[in-house]
Amino acid sequence: MAIAYALLWQLAWFAAILGAAQDLPWLGPVAALPALVLAYRRHPGVSLRLGILALCLGWLVDGLLGLSGLAVFRAGPLDGHLPPPWMLTLWVLYALAFLSSLGWTLKFRWLPPLLAALSAPGAYLGGAALGALVLPADRVLTILAIAVGYGLATALLIRLIPKASP
Repeated sequence: MAIAYALLWQLAWFAAILGAAQDLPWLGPVAALPALVLAYRRHPGVSLRLGILALCLGWLVDGLLGLSGLAVFRAGPLDGHLPPPWMLTLWVLYALAFLSSLGWTLKFRWLPPLLAALSAPGAYLGGAALGALVLPADRVLTILAIAVGYGLATALLIRLIPKASP
């Protein structure tokens, strides 16, 4: 399950990013369906709660990035200053990965927030390089804001996962 989810997650990430860059913002959410079904069938209750929290946290973190001018999302509401559905889908997929492919990180509850803070800026830079979003020329503040946002959001997300999972 972990390898299948990881592959489906990465496929959906590329579909979301490339779809947004090519004005096909629906491509990511559609490509995410197999991964979402896989996670839900394995952990129905936890995945639903985790997905809802991820939507809320994604809206908050990316909304703050957008409204502060640190990111502009292709196909996003308010001229890209709020996160579009393709971006919120990526938040849900990320959260659900802790029930499978990222489950190993839960052995040390401090590790997921740290890894999120270190890796999330790279994902945003990659998305910007592929044309799915625009980041300001001076990216230091943006990278710090993404790192802090993802670190804090991840700390909240993993609190919903029972210690025995995955």
